[in-house]
Amino acid sequence: MWESILSISRFSWFFHSSNSKNMTISSLDYVKKLIQELSSSPKEASSVLKRKITTESWSSTMWENLLYLFSSLRMKFLPPPTSNISQLKNLLTQEQIEKKTFIEYASNVFGKRIIKTIQEAIDSLPNFIQKKDLLYIFAMIGHALTINDLNDLLNRVNTGEVPLKLSRSLSTDLNELSSEDMEKLVGFYRNPLEHLLPNEKKILWEELEKSDISLDSRILANEEYEYHIRKLAGNLEKEEFTEADLKLLPFAVSEQLARIVAYAEPHTICEHMIIPLPIFTKQQDIVYYQLKNHINEKGLNCYLFTSLKGNFPAQLVFRGTDDVESLSRNILDPNGIGKTVFDGCKEKIAKILNSYCESTTKPALEITGHSLGGLDAQRATVLCLERLNQENNNGPLSRLSRINCFAFCSPKLDQATIKSWEEQIDVLKSHSSPPKISLNFCYHKNDLLIQAGFKNLYIKEDVDFLQENYLQIASDSGILATNTHHREPFFKVGKFYTKDNRKYIHYNSAALAERREKMDILQEFMEKESEVAFSQEELEMIELSKKKLAEMEKDKKEIQSYQEGYSSDSSWGIFFAYKLFIAPGQWISHWVKLHCFSQERRLSDSSRKTSFVYELLMTSRRISHWVKLHCIKV
Repeated sequence: MWESILSISRFSWFFHSSNSKNMTISSLDYVKKLIQELSSSPKEASSVLKRKITTESWSSTMWENLLYLFSSLRMKFLPPPTSNISQLKNLLTQEQIEKKTFIEYASNVFGKRIIKTIQEAIDSLPNFIQKKDLLYIFAMIGHALTINDLNDLLNRVNTGEVPLKLSRSLSTDLNELSSEDMEKLVGFYRNPLEHLLPNEKKILWEELEKSDISLDSRILANEEYEYHIRKLAGNLEKEEFTEADLKLLPFAVSEQLARIVAYAEPHTICEHMIIPLPIFTKQQDIVYYQLKNHINEKGLNCYLFTSLKGNFPAQLVFRGTDDVESLSRNILDPNGIGKTVFDGCKEKIAKILNSYCESTTKPALEITGHSLGGLDAQRATVLCLERLNQENNNGPLSRLSRINCFAFCSPKLDQATIKSWEEQIDVLKSHSSPPKISLNFCYHKNDLLIQAGFKNLYIKEDVDFLQENYLQIASDSGILATNTHHREPFFKVGKFYTKDNRKYIHYNSAALAERREKMDILQEFMEKESEVAFSQEELEMIELSKKKLAEMEKDKKEIQSYQEGYSSDSSWGIFFAYKLFIAPGQWISHWVKLHCFSQERRLSDSSRKTSFVYELLMTSRRISHWVKLHCIKV
């Protein structure tokens, strides 16, 4: 996830720093190699190395070796106290289970702290519960998992109370564990069926989906997210991804955060909750993050996750519209969709970001959101730049090396925020080392909701420290299917979801810049060395490369045309009022002018002023003008 990470990483593939401008172009061999690079379009996926399973060796200290030997002998010759696990396993074979008995066993197996966290939900169940209810409780336990629960489990593993085999025995620090050992500890809570029914190879979330129980993703968000991330990582390890899939992988991972984790029910959230995030260095791996801070105020919900170990970027995740408070931010805000509440929370957001930057060696930030959350993610990006420039590059936020914004199905920003964004970018142009900024948008072109507002964050000119990455989706359904376009995921198990005959345009400004550079070098060489003869195959490759560049330029123009909305500052409610009432009146006015007052059929001035059609037209104009002046800015 840093500069050294593979091109499919969520971080490194945004920026292109080609040295091709400085290369000597007089070499014919170099130019021919350049032609091959321009024409190549590999269909097979880049190789992603499978996970390297590490086994920790014994420590060099004699004391730890003796403790390890003692623990191994005790677990081998003495029966471990696993009665609660065995009895909990037996409950899974029963149709009716006494709730009191289950709670007793579950508290001893998973810990009293985590059971207390979900006690309210358990109390709502009858005294005798069914097997499917038991699975649902398991899922709630998985959702509520925190780093404190993992520490307790690690201690119980070290004492032999829980029979989990870790590669590093007797470690009391989670940071010392390998990623495989961390997955075992987390899996004990989030897929307990693997330990209770090891021979059946069942997965908790899949069993829940098979049951007839109604799943509420909001109170099971972290459990569901863990399942999807594990499936994605499993498919990667099986090498089931093409080159095109790998290019979209950052969107696939971020969408899980934006659509699942962000929508967790606020009352189920507590600090130090655990979520996984896949990374791709020399080996595919999973890094665990903990919830460091969160804000839930007046319909604005955001969560800051930081990695448990390693210097990985923080994840700031914003929730979209999902309750009455957040809905009122969309419909009733005259300053722009969600702007008033966000401005009221600016200081709190800045405070938690400052705290993160001060406590991290090399801070970097990834901001993600869906719908209203995507809009808040854009505003948070502008907030970071405002504070960075206000601090004259000396404050905590000035230490950010990267800011990556992922916005899914986001409506547009208001004029004031766009003005501030453009001003901050102008200031950063004079900085000696500005942070790398990447803007990543994913949306359906027939989603009517994304047209509300003024503009998205984007800059028409090329700026070295700013890169853009867009995924524009189209399908057979039109704007009448806006709800589907807005709410249905674009990815399934890490791959683009082709439901409704979906297709996409993927535009990456770094890829376009690289192709432009190579084509410029090639063109310059051909002009200087006009006598050099290329083979027919090479000439065909050059023509194909020109067509590819033209297609990319065309995609850029089309995508940029979608970055501007239909109104300046209006919220969704006012936007729809305009679309439903004002716009039709304007269309009728335009039609009447076009068909009733054309050059061939134009009335004389005296008769036109007294005509009924003219009076109707003027009345429509006056009504439209009054509503726009008093109710809406367009």
